[in-house]
Amino acid sequence: MRFTTPAFLRAYTTRALDVLLGVDCVLCGARPVRPSGVCACCDEQHRALRNARLRCARCAIGLITHAADALCGDCRREAPPFDAAICGAEYVAPLDRLVRDLKFNRSFHCARPLAAWLAHAPPPIPHIDAIVPIPLSPQRLAARGYNQSRILAARLSRAWKIPLADAWLMRVVEHPPLASLAARERVEAIRGAFVALPACAGKAVALVDDVMTSGATMREAARVLKAAGASAVVACAALRTPMN
Repeated sequence: MRFTTPAFLRAYTTRALDVLLGVDCVLCGARPVRPSGVCACCDEQHRALRNARLRCARCAIGLITHAADALCGDCRREAPPFDAAICGAEYVAPLDRLVRDLKFNRSFHCARPLAAWLAHAPPPIPHIDAIVPIPLSPQRLAARGYNQSRILAARLSRAWKIPLADAWLMRVVEHPPLASLAARERVEAIRGAFVALPACAGKAVALVDDVMTSGATMREAARVLKAAGASAVVACAALRTPMN
């Protein structure tokens, strides 16, 4: 009988090897000299992708010019359910490779720079009670063996010294991959996917995901948290797509 190593065991084994053996710079392959896992050269070279662009204060999309109210046109027309948003960097090459390798290749060391860049952005509200990752469905979690958003959220929790509340939000409905859908189709596909626990009532929550594109996932998760009584929700994406 063929023996298959469980997915979760493979994931933790890979993480242990990363810690014991060390990893090279996740962008250029040189030995990193910084805890973030990115060498000083790459850190400087890609700095503009992290903090040079003006961003909408509500959804963190890039702005061409600084609007008087610091909001993009979409957020002025219809405010999203979350109260503010921040991101660590833009979802463009070569930084997009970090998310793909973390998500699909078990390259857990790629979480280091992603979380470090996100942690560098100060929380946009005075007080946050808990950090909540966007959850995977039980089926997808079992297949992958880990939730990349939880890995990022745990690192952010340590950096900001804010408790991780990874049980406050659950995904109860699996949906088709959103990448191939139009923005309006994504909203419909994700509707009803989450359930929030009453523990979030009266709490300000930082909601963490690896990538924010149309914002449909963050919007639905924030809507459910607010419906369960959360006082505020901040959308925190490791990478954010460039301006529309």
